[in-house]
Amino acid sequence: TLLDRYILRSAAINYLIALGVMMGLYIVLDLFFNMDEFTEENEALGSVLADIASYDGSNLFRYFAQLSGVVTLFACMATLARMRKANELTAMLASGMSLYRVAAPVLAFGILTTGLWVLDTEVAIPELAPKLARRHDDARGEKPPVEGAEVRVLGERAAVLAEGKTDAFGVAGLPLPVDADPAKLVVSVHSDRLNPRHLRLDGTNVVEELRERLYGS
Repeated sequence: TLLDRYILRSAAINYLIALGVMMGLYIVLDLFFNMDEFTEENEALGSVLADIASYDGSNLFRYFAQLSGVVTLFACMATLARMRKANELTAMLASGMSLYRVAAPVLAFGILTTGLWVLDTEVAIPELAPKLARRHDDARGEKPPVEGAEVRVLGERAAVLAEGKTDAFGVAGLPLPVDADPAKLVVSVHSDRLNPRHLRLDGTNVVEELRERLYGS
């Protein structure tokens, strides 16, 4: 009906605005912290912009997977809040329409965006996995993968929970205990060709406290 199209259009506009703002914030913060990685081997402005577009263009699908649920909730709430503020909701209820009928297109919109999220996580992201695994300083994917690097997963008190070596594709599959707290796990990577790295499961570097390292806690 006309009312359904009106509510769906309002929810879609709120959804696109919120998604655009949040994705833009992701990209700006990523560039703020990693711009030097893009310019490390490129000096030409065109090459740098092309690398940024290639890297962030692929990662938009990952950003969408992380933000879709929150953005959908915001869009649905903002739609109903705006209708209430403009007294549109009061007029609908006064005309004899039930609140469940008004909420039906909002729920349908939530189901639709959830379907998009499923397609993104189950179809798009697996197809883009090689591109999503690129580092900022290798946005073109030209650097060969590191084979034979030692990978260890460390738990509390540096206890080794799993270890292995990367294959020809630079990938190491390691089993983890089901009761391990992901926030406390650290991935340690050592290779003869690169400096050792200590990462958390989300890919961020582990910053060690120098005083604690030298003198203990």
